Amino acid sequence: VYAALLDRARERVASGTSVVLDATFADARFRADAREMGESFAGAFTLVEVVCKESVVKRRIERRDGISDAYFEVHLQFKQAFDDIETDHVVIDNAGPEAETLAQVDDAFGGTGTAAERE
Repeated sequence: VYAALLDRARERVASGTSVVLDATFADARFRADAREMGESFAGAFTLVEVVCKESVVKRRIERRDGISDAYFEVHLQFKQAFDDIETDHVVIDNAGPEAETLAQVDDAFGGTGTAAERE
């Protein structure tokens, strides 16, 4: 799955388009592959770690309505298996409202666009 994701991203980056890879990237080797692709084909790469309090994660998972079959215990398993991030990266706390999360992204990347332009 990650190889296919990187292949698609590589095609778009090679054509001059910026991309966002939205996945867990729990395994450090997949993050390294993404970094290598970004730096090689785009000359830049930024790893973004999105975090929030466990209580927020649990509440959000409990409120899902058929969107995912993952449950809180699966989150805990992923968290335990997640390789530590040992490289420079941006941390975004998405525990608050969406507008606060987007403001953090704008601050991190110097963006000034509207929400529609970011999509």
